[in-house]
Amino acid sequence: MHTFLVYEAIRHVHQEKVDAAFKKDLSLVPCYPEIKRLQAKGYATELHHLQAAPFDEGTIDGTYQVHTNIWLDRLRFKSNPPSTDFDERLWLVWSDQKTAQHIRSLKSAQRNATLPFDRRECMLGPCALFHVLQNLVLTIIRTHFEGEKGTSDATLLSDILYLGRKGYSRESPKFYLFDPLLKQSFSARILMV
Repeated sequence: MHTFLVYEAIRHVHQEKVDAAFKKDLSLVPCYPEIKRLQAKGYATELHHLQAAPFDEGTIDGTYQVHTNIWLDRLRFKSNPPSTDFDERLWLVWSDQKTAQHIRSLKSAQRNATLPFDRRECMLGPCALFHVLQNLVLTIIRTHFEGEKGTSDATLLSDILYLGRKGYSRESPKFYLFDPLLKQSFSARILMV
């Protein structure tokens, strides 16, 4: 992936020259890594957009109520035998970190429950990709904001000062400010080499 990012940074500034260099053999152009796509084998994935649930998702009890509201009340799945709605499916519940943590807590607390719905084994609560990106940016801020000993040109603080940016803080980082700064800093360092 790093080859693709370097290619993109250089092409952003020198598009005509880069395109001319790869014109004879486009197969040499670095591409973003792809995952192996699975074939659906005739089964279509259903996507359900639902309105907000009127419960406090910030609590474990509220998360339990949201699950009941979505799967049992709105989607009308059955939790009691002979239904197998929660035995044979895996539900991806895209969420933020706190909701993912609440799902894990519910699974742990309900692991000995009789009904599959109550055990929550069918629910997988990964953080949404935006939240993964946000956590990566916050990790970079925590580890690369400034050097341990004095100043360094290889830090975010150096980039902020050099570019004359305002409103950046290690203590209260704003994702919408740091995300473009990181992209611009990366591209600038690639082009500088």
